[in-house]
Amino acid sequence: VCPRCGGPARRETDTMDTFVDSSWYYLRYASQPADAAFRRDELDRWMPVTQYVGGIEHATMHLIYARFFTKVLYDLGLVGCEEPFERLFTQGMVTREVWWCPAEMRWYRRTELTDGDPPVSPQGNPCERIVKKMSKSLPNTVAPEGICEEYGADTLRCYILFVGPPEAEAEWQDDGVSGVHRFVTRAWRCFVPHAESWRADWRAGLGELDDAQRAVRRKLHETVAKVGGDLERFSLNTAIPALMELVNVVLPFVEARSSGPSAADRAVYSEAAELFALILAPFAPHLADEIWSATGHAGSTFEAAWPEADAAAMRREQITVVVQVNGKVRDRIEVDADADQAAIEALVMGSEKVQRRVIYVPGRLVNIVV
Repeated sequence: VCPRCGGPARRETDTMDTFVDSSWYYLRYASQPADAAFRRDELDRWMPVTQYVGGIEHATMHLIYARFFTKVLYDLGLVGCEEPFERLFTQGMVTREVWWCPAEMRWYRRTELTDGDPPVSPQGNPCERIVKKMSKSLPNTVAPEGICEEYGADTLRCYILFVGPPEAEAEWQDDGVSGVHRFVTRAWRCFVPHAESWRADWRAGLGELDDAQRAVRRKLHETVAKVGGDLERFSLNTAIPALMELVNVVLPFVEARSSGPSAADRAVYSEAAELFALILAPFAPHLADEIWSATGHAGSTFEAAWPEADAAAMRREQITVVVQVNGKVRDRIEVDADADQAAIEALVMGSEKVQRRVIYVPGRLVNIVV
């Protein structure tokens, strides 16, 4: 009831800045009791947050407020940590082209302009191309719904992570999405249509393998090691090319042996399908779970453990040694992976490209020709 007029009143609930809520939401995520905002014993188990990821605006605004709130709550004895986040990773901004018309003092999308040098606005005025951070105030945003409809959410996720180092500014390219979609399609073609070859006991079939089978396993475990390391280092843009390279190795192998795969073929394929689904999951979770389900696994990839790279599978019988003379590459030689220094040096000195010839001009010089 209104205290002034006695009539019906409406309670005003929007009385706080939104930063009040966002400055302690992580405490609510970690502890959600029904009778309180959060519980100290649960917070002591989960807090502080291991990794904070945000743009520069977050680092200079939200992060400051969140730290302030946590310190106040710590002084009050309500939380057990002074700092809410252990590490900060500041991501770069995604940019995209937008066209400025000086005569009209307005921005255009490229699709709104008529071809020319430079392109012109519908009123016939020339426009200049500028690359700026995506912003709702500019006509350079990308609606994810349209990309998801045409290519699927996995393609969109992979392209965003593939476009450049996450800490650097990256320019959005519309044609880049279709390129990443080709990888997602090849990955599906590599594993889902051949899922009937999957065998649950694949480890028992990895005994005697031929060269092609060993090559697939070597590439598989090299990729497991690389993607795992890239995730730890936030090098997400380099992890996806590694997945692309793996598909380029496995797909020809699978297609070449699909008509009558041997027990070893099926074992190699089964291991590749299982491990690929797991390391693909952070980037393309829908496809990863489709491969996981098609090959007879229950549940989701996110309920499975991250795979360990097999050092024995990655071992190469031969390695390539680069030979330099005075800092310039002269040769590349293949040597046994376990060859010692003396054996490698003997091979190097025997290479035609590093042969030395000594020319002596009496009383004047010694010329060594390499």
